[in-house]
Order: sequence, then structure tokens, then C-alpha cells
Amino acid sequence: MAKKEKSGKSGKKVQKSGLQTGERAPGSPKAIGQSKRKAQEPTPGLISPRRRQRAGEAPLPTPAAAPIVTPDPLVASARTPATPSSAPTTALITSLAALANRSGLLVDARIRASGLRGAELSVYALLAAGQKLTPGDVVEATGLAATTISSLIRRAESRGDLERTPNPRDARSSFLVLTDTGRFRYTEALVYLDPLVRDLKLAGVPTGTQVVSALGLLRRWVDAMGAADPRI
Repeated sequence: MAKKEKSGKSGKKVQKSGLQTGERAPGSPKAIGQSKRKAQEPTPGLISPRRRQRAGEAPLPTPAAAPIVTPDPLVASARTPATPSSAPTTALITSLAALANRSGLLVDARIRASGLRGAELSVYALLAAGQKLTPGDVVEATGLAATTISSLIRRAESRGDLERTPNPRDARSSFLVLTDTGRFRYTEALVYLDPLVRDLKLAGVPTGTQVVSALGLLRRWVDAMGAADPRI
């Protein structure tokens, strides 16, 4: 529609834009209401999830969440639950640890009257076999710490159970030898252990060479694992 010029009372020309039929001037209340209704109308082609559910349509697929990546493998392994395949390994390790602790306490209680403890008994047993051993040999054979062996040797010397003889191959070392007093104390400790051996046999626990061989195999395995671990 062509624009018309209309003169006002002031004599100035006012330019007025023509509107199509049914159109509202911008800014009028009715025009604002119509714009709000258009804004609230859903965009063609988009249906809300609730309306889809009511209509029986399948919901839109939900984007998969991004996988969580753990940078530290140690943390990941610590958070991984134990699997059925790891149950036998866990039972073996815990049983070995419990056996070592409980058997040590049992031997200590049985031989207490002889004046020895379990750790000392193992040292006396090695020396009673008649082999010439240095303190380092005893550490290697028993698996005890060097400081523990040094303490046991000093205590045995103070009781008169142990003597040192020169080592011709190394002037800085010496051989350990049980005295007659030490051998008697060791024999007395074995007497206190005889009832324990009888109880094991009555309980059906094998105590022969097969058990000793199995224990030796476990000992070699533990030694091998310890040699591979720098923390031991």
C-alpha cells in the first residue's frame, strides 16, 4: 500500500505507514499478546517426552555418558572388587599368615618352661645339627632380621648356651657353637613339644616327611618372592 502524507494541525507533514488488514501496530497490547502465544507454542517437529509417553511413542535415546578414566592403575586395581578366581589366593595367603602367627604363639607357650621362645628354638635347632654357621648363615636359614638374630645370640651367650669360635675364612666373622648347657636347654624344649606332636597326630594332621617337604616348598616360594621384592 502506498504511503500517504497527512498534514497535521501544526502544518507539518506526518508520514504514516499503512498496515495490512488484520495487522496490529507493533507495541500494542494485542500484538504483544500474540507474540507471547507464538513464543509458547512448541517448535514444529519437537514433542516433549511426556507427550511422547502419553501417545505411546518410544522416548528419544539418552546420550551415553562419557566413560570415567582412572589415570592411576593402582587406584583402579584397589577399587576393583575381588573376583571368585581370587578367592583361593586370598584364602591361601591369609591362612599362611594366620598359621605363622598362631603356631608361633603356641610354641612359645609350650616351651616357656625351658626358658626359650620359638625364635630362639629355631636358632638352637640349627646349631644342634652340628653345622658350623655364622650369624649371617643363621639369618639366611631362619628368615629373621639380622638385628633379631644379634639380640638372640647375645642373650644365649649371656646364659652360657652359646660360644663363638674364630672363622678362618673371615676374621670379621665367627662360628656359633652350642655349649653343653645350650644343648640341654634345647633337648628340654623338645620334650615340652612332644605332647603337641601327639595332639597333631590324634587330630589326623600328618607330621611326616611329606609335610616337611611341603613346608620346605612353601619356604622356597616365600624366599623367592622376598628376593624379588626390594622392600623385604
